[in-house]
Amino acid sequence: MQPGSTQPPSSQPPPSQPYPPPYPPPYPQAYAAPPPVRGWSTGKILAVVIAVVVVLVIVAIVVPPILNAANKAANPPNIQLTDTSAAWTAGCFFLDPPHQVTYSFTLVNTGGSAGFATVGFYIDGTVVDTSRYYVSAGQSLPETRVVSINDCSDHTWGIEIQSVTT
Repeated sequence: MQPGSTQPPSSQPPPSQPYPPPYPPPYPQAYAAPPPVRGWSTGKILAVVIAVVVVLVIVAIVVPPILNAANKAANPPNIQLTDTSAAWTAGCFFLDPPHQVTYSFTLVNTGGSAGFATVGFYIDGTVVDTSRYYVSAGQSLPETRVVSINDCSDHTWGIEIQSVTT
């Protein structure tokens, strides 16, 4: 024992570092700030994707009709009437009307787009029958129709295209 000491000398040296406390310190630990996030956030990416999809849908809806109209304007239908014929097919036996006339024709479209042709059948210069036909580009369309005339006189006939539209 050393003079003035109440404890016996220890055979071990004192610890060089204190042991950590078994409980967390009463004050918050200072941490370094997280590194800044680089690039776009998920919300921003989603907004851009939605905007692109909306633009593509609008383009898909708006552009085809514009291109179709431009094609029709640049390449209109060219519908011609060919192979016309008419025959008195029934009636007027013993001067008993009506008299039936069967007429036929072919519509030929040599234009760059499809169109509608309105065809009229004339008896003595008066239209007695009209019909509208759809003719695809580059196609021929044969047609036959029957009309009735309420007298048994001799008549002149004609077939012509009244209008062509797209």
